[in-house]
Amino acid sequence: MGYLVFEKGIYFYVGSGGRSPLTRIARHIRKVKRKHWHIDYLTVKSRVIGAFVLESNISLECTVARELGRRFRPIPGFGASDCRCGSHLFFAGLKAKEA
Repeated sequence: MGYLVFEKGIYFYVGSGGRSPLTRIARHIRKVKRKHWHIDYLTVKSRVIGAFVLESNISLECTVARELGRRFRPIPGFGASDCRCGSHLFFAGLKAKEA
């Protein structure tokens, strides 16, 4: 993706957790790790303040990303290299907006 500069504020990231979503979230929160996904580069420099897990028999990753994209500013291409979404990372501003 190259070099990105992020504004200070609140961001929402949407990803799939596979069969072990809590393990994936714990990995993303760690500061020391091998960087594999886009979000790994961001989480080593930021603070994670929360996470939501949606359990479903179908993939909701792109559906949730589209909905967030209607409410918040997408970061183009971030986290969406394996789908047709424009982004899976969204800037919500300095304070989270009420949905």
